[in-house]
Amino acid sequence: SNSDNPGDSAGGTEEGEGFNLNVPLPPGTGNHALMEVADKIIRPAAERFDPDIILISAGFDPHHFDQTFGMDETGFSAITEKLCSIADEFAEGRVVVCLEGGYNADSLALCSHATVNALSGVEAEIVNVLDDDPGVAVVHEVAALHAARIEALSRT
Repeated sequence: SNSDNPGDSAGGTEEGEGFNLNVPLPPGTGNHALMEVADKIIRPAAERFDPDIILISAGFDPHHFDQTFGMDETGFSAITEKLCSIADEFAEGRVVVCLEGGYNADSLALCSHATVNALSGVEAEIVNVLDDDPGVAVVHEVAALHAARIEALSRT
C-alpha cells in the first residue's frame, strides 16, 4: 500500500487480499496496548470472520528485557488467555501456538512458561501495565482505521 496511515495496509493477495490487520506499535509499548489489540481488533475480527482455529505466532521479543518494548510475561499470559477465550467462543477451543522466540533467554523462559500456564487454564493473578503506555493511543487509531475492513470480513 502507498498509504501513510499506520495499519492501513490491507495486505494479502488473491483470495486473501484485505485480510491482514496490521498494528504497528511504537517502541516502549506495554501490556495494556497488547490487551487493547485483542479487545479492539482481534475480537471484532473474530466476531465477523468466525474462524475455525486460532493460530498464535508467539514471538517474545517485545519483552522489556529485549529493550525495545515494555511488555512482560504477565501481558503474554493475559493475551494468551484472551486468544484462548476467542478460540473457545468461535473455534471450538482450537488454538495452536508456534514459538518464534525472543532474544533474551530469561524473557523467553518467563514468557513461554506464562503462555503454557495460560493455555492450561492458569489465570494470571496480575497484569503489569505502564502508567503511560505509548501503544494504547496507536491501537485505538489503528482500530478506527480497520473498522470498515473488519466490518467487511466474512467467511463467505
